[in-house]
Amino acid sequence: MQIHQNYLNIVFWNANGIKNRKIELQDFINNHSPDLLLIQESHLQKQDKFYLPNFHCFKDNRDNPLYIRAAGGTATFIKRHLPYHQISIPPLQHIEATVISLNLPNLDPIIIASIYVPVTSDPQLFTLDLESIMQLESNIIMCGDFNAHHQVWNCSTNRPRGNQLLKFANQTNLYIIAPITPTRFGYNSTSTIDLALIKNFLFPYDVTSLSEHSSDHNPIEISFKFNYILPPDNSNININWTFFTNLFIEKHAHPLPIINSANSLDLEIRNFTDDLLAAHRNASKPYNNRNDWIHPNDKKKTYQDPQQCNKRTGKFQGTPTTKPFLIGLIKTSKKPSKTIRINYERKTRRPTNRWIILEFH
Repeated sequence: MQIHQNYLNIVFWNANGIKNRKIELQDFINNHSPDLLLIQESHLQKQDKFYLPNFHCFKDNRDNPLYIRAAGGTATFIKRHLPYHQISIPPLQHIEATVISLNLPNLDPIIIASIYVPVTSDPQLFTLDLESIMQLESNIIMCGDFNAHHQVWNCSTNRPRGNQLLKFANQTNLYIIAPITPTRFGYNSTSTIDLALIKNFLFPYDVTSLSEHSSDHNPIEISFKFNYILPPDNSNININWTFFTNLFIEKHAHPLPIINSANSLDLEIRNFTDDLLAAHRNASKPYNNRNDWIHPNDKKKTYQDPQQCNKRTGKFQGTPTTKPFLIGLIKTSKKPSKTIRINYERKTRRPTNRWIILEFH
């Protein structure tokens, strides 16, 4: 079967249990049409069966005794028409993961991993398991709840696990993707701990934290665009630059951010670009007619100051290089009209000798 895939839509979500949320998940799929749905804290046990229509399901359950409440676990749901195969991974010591290989046409195999890093995991050693997954292929997309706090991805504080994750990303050339709005909501705090780690897969993308579902985490949607289309030509718009400046200053009135790594620099550039484009979009409006193409300053010169216009025209016509040329054009243009008028008069009435003498002299 030939696959025509112009984009890849991935949603990952710490669901805090999905066993009793099948209808909720199905409604979400109908609204957002994800190609892959990556679940963290699925809370499924070995004997649990969970299916979604038109999706294949792979799950990694936490080994819990039957008399203890289910916890942890990851799952990956992938659309049936997409070419893939499941990947066997070595035993992981500090994280939980479900891994598949996505084999899209004209692209190298892509490792897709649903990652859950428990709060109780070692904040320094958990990256060893991430490194094991990265050995599988060169193209990597790891999405999930990393329980890692750092200001680089919009958390309020830096914590040991966040410091270690940022250090690991810089050492291994991983790109960290995070939405600009929080992903987890506590009783008195918010944080962004649901992240995507990307390597060798830097297609244009959109990332959004979706305010849906009943978990303390929001679902995160990432849409990668394989066919990038250049933005339309906006040359026929009028920009209020004063309004644009005020909008942009409102967004950047705070002190300059602290940039101490490649990832923090990328994040600040992305935020700066988003704010710049938003200010440009809000300060722009299309022209209504052809007269609007004239710049306001030029309108004033043309319509409100005719003396200045005439003065400039006179200067142009009176220059030594153009004056003889213009006089010649004027004389040449009068000759045909004079000849035509004489011929017309001759045909319509009989001229008197006096009229002919006056006309030709």
